[in-house]
Formats: sequence, structure tokens, C-alpha cells
Amino acid sequence: MIAVFLNNKLITADTILPLMVSVARRAPGRRIRYYCFDRATEAEIRRNTVLHDAAIETGRIVGLGRPAGAGPFRVLLHRLRVLWHLAGLFLQALRPSTVFIHFKALNFRPFRLLAKLRPRATLFVEANCWGYHPVMMEKVGNLGRPPRRLPPPGAGGVIVGFAKEWPELTREESAGKQRLVVPSTHLNRDWLDWVRTRADRYLAADLTAAGHPADTPFLVYILSYFGELGFLRSPDSMLTLFDETMDALAAVSDRAVILLKPHAITDRAVVDAAIAARPHARFVVTHLHPAVLATRAAAFVGNYYSTTFGDATAFGVPTVEYTDYSDETLAVTEGGSMRGEFVRHFLLRNAEGPTGVHRLLSGLIDEDRGERVPTPAEEDRLRPMLELLAA
Repeated sequence: MIAVFLNNKLITADTILPLMVSVARRAPGRRIRYYCFDRATEAEIRRNTVLHDAAIETGRIVGLGRPAGAGPFRVLLHRLRVLWHLAGLFLQALRPSTVFIHFKALNFRPFRLLAKLRPRATLFVEANCWGYHPVMMEKVGNLGRPPRRLPPPGAGGVIVGFAKEWPELTREESAGKQRLVVPSTHLNRDWLDWVRTRADRYLAADLTAAGHPADTPFLVYILSYFGELGFLRSPDSMLTLFDETMDALAAVSDRAVILLKPHAITDRAVVDAAIAARPHARFVVTHLHPAVLATRAAAFVGNYYSTTFGDATAFGVPTVEYTDYSDETLAVTEGGSMRGEFVRHFLLRNAEGPTGVHRLLSGLIDEDRGERVPTPAEEDRLRPMLELLAA
């Protein structure tokens, strides 16, 4: 059995499920269980059709989140259910073939005891499959607030990172542990094949449900948080950027449908109001995985760097960051994006404005990039992790 303990954010499911597609292909007899301790995260996984399909094709989701607004009796039932599963996991830990994968859940009691029982078969994995980026995390991320403290050291005898700069790999507490640095799970060949063979079906379902032909060209707008962000010029920057980007996209929506991909923290009321204010534009809200969208998108657009840009880059899709960085942020990033390797077109509001976005998108729609054939990561670098899981 492989037991995967997800964090209370969608990103850990997004990181591990592409790898589990490879494990299931190489070791079809392995039982895989995904333990989720948050009802909202579980709902987000089920809403994301692609990740949910990957989860149920490779294993089973075990929801252990506490019911919202539950009375004393339901809370008691919930605790008994958690204890039942915990007891089962302790029994599994006695079996030599059991592997535990976590992103921090086993750092804390009572689940930390599982890692103590099987340290060499417990993998502590970096949550973001596109890897730690010092400029973004340490410089931009700490603007206007005290530096983040390192969390407790990861439990388990194997540490898996996606960038050698991930601090966990160099901690004193990690001495003596097996340390692996592997490529993004989104770049493994099995996952890329899995996505490409299903993408047209997923896209057709979303487009036709909205009244558009299945082969309609489209742009993708990655949505996020609309509140104050310390690296932007003003507290209202995100709402201003959103409004201007929606105008620019609406102006080209006669030539390409605009797929709006919200984040779990996106205020949907703001999105719905913006769509209603532009009744003649072709906007469609989607929850499809970015890798599926990248198989056909003319471009990905966002108002600051998004991890979805990694999937777009893998499929050769142009990425556009239209943003309003503060002068302090621009000094840190040297006038570019906080993660420039995933951003092809970087536009500043005070330099380009929405007119520049419209002009750029008009040109990108006209580009013919042919068939999207992504280049997988080097299999040799991923093999050590697969050998631990699929043996």
C-alpha cells in the first residue's frame, strides 16, 4: 500500500497525482490511498475533473475532514472514523511493502508515529512540483513582513525536492537522510501521455456545455486572490488589473473563447459580476487542469506568476504576466517577473496598460504553433523515486 497524506491545499494533490499515474502503470497491484483532512480541499479535488479522475483511476480518496457545523454526535462519529483509519494505518506500517508520502501531515502527532515506525519508507515531499525559488519565496515573498520561520523538520528518512535550493534539503536535521532532487512530476512521460489522450474529451465537454463548438480556439485567464498583495503597487492593484485584463480579453473574445480558471481563493462573486458587465464577450469558467488547457490554449494570462505557467511552458504555450509590481519588487526582480523562466511576456501596467495586453493577445491568437508535443523530463532523474514507490 502507498498512503498519501495531502495538505489542506490543492497544490499537494496536483503535485503527487501525476506521479501516481506512473506508479499505477508500473505497479498495477499497488493499493494507493489519498488521505485528505480538509473538506474544502476534498471538494476542490472533486471539482477538478482531471485530478479527480487521476485519483480514482490510481486509487481512492479517503476524506477525513471534520464536517462543517456538525453537532456533538457527528463530531464524535468523525473522531471515531479518524481513529479507525489511524488504527488501520498502524497495522499497515507493520507490513514491509507499505510506503508513506506526506507534505507535512506526519510532522505532527498522532500521525508522526507512522513515520517513526517506517522511517526509511516515509517520504517527505516538497509541496510545489515546480520547485523552490529563492527570489520569489525569500525576497518577494517577504516584502513588507518579517521573514518566514522554517517549519518543523520533515518526518521520515527520505526527502524529495524539486529544486536543490529547497531549504529542507540542507537542514542539519536532514543529515543522514536520503535526499532526492527530481524533475517536476508534471513532466513525467506517463502523465503527459495520460493528459494528451484525454484532453480533447475534457475540453469538448466544457466548451459544448457553454454553447461553443468543441474545436473553438481559446485563451486562458488564470485567476487568483483579489485582495492586497505586498509585492504590488497598491492595495487595489489586483482588482484594477483584473478589470483591465477582462476588458482586453473581452475585446478579443470574438476570435477566441476566454476560459477563466479560478483558484480556490478567488472571489467568485467578483468574477460573476465582471462577466455580467460584459454580456457580449465569450467567457467560460473552467476547473480543468492547466495541463489539459495547455494542449490547445493560444496563451495563458495572469496578473502575477502562477504555478500553472509551468504546465503552459511545458506545452510551448506563451505565458503573459500583466501586473503592477511596486518599485521595491521591481528592484528585487531586476525589472522582470518574480519567476521569469515561466513567463514569456512580462507587461507592467504603468508601461503598457490594457492596450498593450490587447495588442499582444491579438497577435498570439494568430500564431500557429502546430501540434503540442511536450518534452518529458529526463527519466533517469525521476527513476530513484519511482523505484521506491513501484518496487
